[in-house]
Amino acid sequence: MIHVYDESILEYAMDNLGVALDYVTNILHQDGQEFLNLFLTSGVAKEFENCNPRYVTGMSGRDMADDVYRIAGKSVPSIEGEVNGEYSPEYWCGWILAYYQGMSHLEFKKILPILTYEKLMSSYILHEADKTKAYEVFDKAVKAETFLARMRKKRNMTQAELATKSGVSLRSIQLYEQRKNDINKAQYNNLSDIAKVLWCDIEDIVE
Repeated sequence: MIHVYDESILEYAMDNLGVALDYVTNILHQDGQEFLNLFLTSGVAKEFENCNPRYVTGMSGRDMADDVYRIAGKSVPSIEGEVNGEYSPEYWCGWILAYYQGMSHLEFKKILPILTYEKLMSSYILHEADKTKAYEVFDKAVKAETFLARMRKKRNMTQAELATKSGVSLRSIQLYEQRKNDINKAQYNNLSDIAKVLWCDIEDIVE
């Protein structure tokens, strides 16, 4: 279950992820995409989206980044220096990413495959607009394809194959992927059977 940020906590989260990405790229000179990958696989992203105060308000973005690397078992250079005092493009990317996650309530594991570091940086042109504009752009990209379709393709499976292996009708799968039927209202047994075939959790395919 993803907890919902209140407005003040969301601001802390946005600043922390912004500082973390700025620190990683501009002080440690590490790859931004690699950091986002480690943020996800280390489990810190899950704690962050669930409002764990350790990461949202209990430590700085710099300390959070260090924790990501520590948990991932990756050695990074110990470099003294202050994080950029101005809002760098990298800071904005982390800041707006946290905003999108907090407002959409989607898991980072659904967001980051689409909102890559390159995609975030290319969106910096939106930094002078209201943050809701970036949200609209990101939401359109993330939800351009259903999570069911994305997971099915990730497993290199056709709709027909998924139907045969799961026992869920081909027409039902087609309607879920076209959003003509709401997958969030699907029978639990159908969702469970589909998820088992795709080797994922039910949460990975619902909207």
